[in-house]
Amino acid sequence: MKTNDLNFLFSYAGSVTEPEDLFSGRRLPLGFSLPDNILVFFHDFTASAPNSHSRHTLVIPLDEMIYYVEHQQVEMHLGELLYVPPFALRFLHPGSSGYRRLFITFEVNGLQHYLPRSGLFELTSEVLRSLRNFLRKFLTHSAEELAWALMQLLAQLSSAHLAIKAGETLPDVLLQVIDHIECDLATLGDVKQLAAQVGLSPSHLRALFRQHFGVPIGKYIAQKRADYAKYQLKNSNLTIGEIAQKSGFATIYVFSTFFKRNVGVAPLQYRKQVHASTKKAPGST
Repeated sequence: MKTNDLNFLFSYAGSVTEPEDLFSGRRLPLGFSLPDNILVFFHDFTASAPNSHSRHTLVIPLDEMIYYVEHQQVEMHLGELLYVPPFALRFLHPGSSGYRRLFITFEVNGLQHYLPRSGLFELTSEVLRSLRNFLRKFLTHSAEELAWALMQLLAQLSSAHLAIKAGETLPDVLLQVIDHIECDLATLGDVKQLAAQVGLSPSHLRALFRQHFGVPIGKYIAQKRADYAKYQLKNSNLTIGEIAQKSGFATIYVFSTFFKRNVGVAPLQYRKQVHASTKKAPGST
């Protein structure tokens, strides 16, 4: 033991007073618990929206993007982090310049003092240090160590809160439209049918969608079909015909023509390419 360390112990021991009760020490807050059931994952597509769930969520953007949280618009930039509490309705703006984002989701019992308030946070040097520490431990350390690392990250966020500029509120009818598109691709009709489902005229729906999202609704639907098909080709064992049907196409030919026009390669070729790159990645240098 170094002399300085030994001197510290002697000095500290001399400053400690005898407790009145040798069986009553410093206690954790009543009901204290650490984050549990922790997940880390990456998305580069728009997930089913709008949605809410029982988990706490941290969203770290890797592209400039716009989220809606409880209908309120939140502009997210690189170097920022969004905390969404459980059961808050959240939705990624379809007109965002990119969709790449890292998620950290978890559960926790009760209202813990280390939980930040809902909102946007700056990735300061201190927050980044805690974030790196947590991410490095995710796959290599015990669940207990990981929980402590996440708690430290959450506690750091309180000092990095950013004011969110008041943005536009998303109309309920557009949430219904997005919900139909996200959940009913296989049976989704044309814009006229979609407008009738939400009680709008086709022209009004087109104008309202473009006003709030900055993209034509037809282009958005096409992008959703392409994104869904790419995801299934990469992550499922569904046949090309099954993916075509679930993406909303009557025939494989129509689907293949659409896919090649929007993605640049035929569906089967895309599947072979992504599977080949996945197999190559672990051993690549």
